Amino acid sequence: MRDRVVCLNLYESNFQQHSEGTELKAVDFPAYFEALELDRPIVADDAHTNPATWEFSASYFMPLGINSMLNVPIRSAGRIAGVICCEHIGETRQWQAGEISFVSSVANLMSLALEGDILQQEVGQLLQVVSTVEDGDLTTRADVSDRTTGLVADTFNRLLEQLGEVLSQVLSTAQSMSTGSTALGKLAQTVATNAQEQAQEVTQVQKLTEQVEQSTQSSTLAIDLANKSLLDVRSVVEQGQDAIDTMTQGIDVLQGGTNRIVQQMKALGEFVGLADQFVQDQSQIASLTQVLALNATLVAARASEQRDPRQFLVVAREFEAIASQVSNLAQQTNDGLVSLQQRTDQIHTVVSAVDAEIQNLGGLVSGFTTNVEQSNRVFGDVRMTTAQVVQAGEAVAQSNQEILNAAQATASAIQDIAEMATRTALLTGKAEQRSEKMENLSRSLLSSIEFFRLPVAFLDK
Repeated sequence: MRDRVVCLNLYESNFQQHSEGTELKAVDFPAYFEALELDRPIVADDAHTNPATWEFSASYFMPLGINSMLNVPIRSAGRIAGVICCEHIGETRQWQAGEISFVSSVANLMSLALEGDILQQEVGQLLQVVSTVEDGDLTTRADVSDRTTGLVADTFNRLLEQLGEVLSQVLSTAQSMSTGSTALGKLAQTVATNAQEQAQEVTQVQKLTEQVEQSTQSSTLAIDLANKSLLDVRSVVEQGQDAIDTMTQGIDVLQGGTNRIVQQMKALGEFVGLADQFVQDQSQIASLTQVLALNATLVAARASEQRDPRQFLVVAREFEAIASQVSNLAQQTNDGLVSLQQRTDQIHTVVSAVDAEIQNLGGLVSGFTTNVEQSNRVFGDVRMTTAQVVQAGEAVAQSNQEILNAAQATASAIQDIAEMATRTALLTGKAEQRSEKMENLSRSLLSSIEFFRLPVAFLDK
């Protein structure tokens, strides 16, 4: 319901003039405005008493002398658009059916004219909105009314909203696509660069791994040779140990023989001492024999002086002969003893020299035995060290084998990584090309969408 009506044209027949500007408010005349909403002509033969018009009596009718009124509403799109008001000055009059019909017809004509004008305006406004949309401005909206054009305008507005939402989503997608394609291109370029660098590094690592593998193989060969040499050394040491053991046994035997020789030489020395003692005893015997011979000679001489000369002469001769023999024997014994003494001195000298040499030989043998024992210990240490070195060489060889296996496995893995890096580089190149195509498409789409001007609400989404 409208809250007021404004007079657009007032014609006064007695004065033959037109005027405008009078305004009636619904708050001041509620009964009148309610009667207009009933969409029926207000036929007030007595305007002062009619329920729809009595509110104007004191303020409007009486000052102007108006006593009768005929009002017919002008409707447009189901709403009150205006009123045709016929006022009679003078005595009250009864409005005739023809008059009511004529005024109603005029109101209908006014409604049709108004509808036509409004329709023309709305169609023009729709055409203007369509023209604006053709220029790419999707912010414009058609005015919606209760008429058929209003339904068309509402449908067109909804289409514009849906189109705006679609274009907004397309714009957002295109922007995201452009940003993503740019980022994807940069990322693809970075990945390609990293893939190339990775491929180069993998190639370098592969070369280093091959060098490590070659070094490991060379080290393995050297260790095999070293192990073989150590095994030869161990064999030689074992042979030397066997020779030392045999030498030690021979030295033990030589030591025993030397000890026996020393003992025999000691016995010989004792025998020589006994021989010296015997020589001394024989010398004394020889001296006694000479004394006895001398005494026998003296006895024989006395006997020859005291007794029968012939007998004593015989006896004396015998004693003399005996004495001579004993003297010769004693002389021979003395000579033999002298010779024996000389030989004994020589034997004693030789025995002393042999004893000294044997003692020296025993010292040398003892020193040699000590040296052999030291050599034996040294060979034992060498053998132990050789065994440890052999074990260490075996452990190193095993470690080198493990390193070789690890290097081979690493080389295989690096080869796989290199192949993957190559494939990654190819895929990255394709991705980069696709990202460039996507970026070009997104730019083209953005340039196409930028033709439209979307509402701010859609741009903020």
